[in-house]
Amino acid sequence: MCLHPAPERRSRRHSRCGPSHAQQGGRLFPAHEGPGDSEERTSIATAHLERLYEAIRNGRRPLTAKRIVALAGLVYQGFASGGEDDPGPVSTWVRVVRENIAATKGEYGRASLMIGDAKDRRKVSMEKRFGAMADALLVFQGVVTDAASRWALIQELERSLTQAARKLQRNAEGDWRPDPDAAQFPEWKREEATTPSHRPPSTINTVFEGWKLEAVAAHLSPKTIKEYQSVVERFGRFLGHQDAGRISPADVDALEG
Repeated sequence: MCLHPAPERRSRRHSRCGPSHAQQGGRLFPAHEGPGDSEERTSIATAHLERLYEAIRNGRRPLTAKRIVALAGLVYQGFASGGEDDPGPVSTWVRVVRENIAATKGEYGRASLMIGDAKDRRKVSMEKRFGAMADALLVFQGVVTDAASRWALIQELERSLTQAARKLQRNAEGDWRPDPDAAQFPEWKREEATTPSHRPPSTINTVFEGWKLEAVAAHLSPKTIKEYQSVVERFGRFLGHQDAGRISPADVDALEG
């Protein structure tokens, strides 16, 4: 029984953090280059479904400080390495740094017009600037985490993207010396699944709802998300229960068989 949704046709919109270098240098976010890429779109949709199954099996877990920095390092490498051969004009990266700094001060986007304290304005600014990227990164790396870890990742993304932008600014100015601080990012490694006794209590539907928020941020279409929801609902009926902690890889294999 094949339960994979139809191929996803993702939006071509790019982050405002600069040119689409995040789609290069390690392929952090899959890119679609032309009309002949239906197989690639199918593989992306398949990968999203497998990550959703993984999230259902493992539950929502906090990230350690080291893993948060490692995730941000993936984005740093995507920009810093993917863009260094042709970094474009200096003004691009000057603007990126300026807007990133504005976000940390609560002065990015409409947050600067808010009536409230500086902490609220900063949170709205940072969310506007880096929230969608954080969610996309979590989705594509198969991570389902809690709100505190997501917020810590947003803050770390500001630091890593600003560092990458300054490095690309130097490249655009003709300086290709290595970034002396690039080694600060630890290697990102996907965690092994937790054993059933250590999995947090969660239902299949609860996990799906959390995943759906991240999928929307990653620009999966409403049609595709609805198809995934149908798959998850069939999965629950197939299992005869909603306890995500009881799901094993064998359950997924049996469903796909």
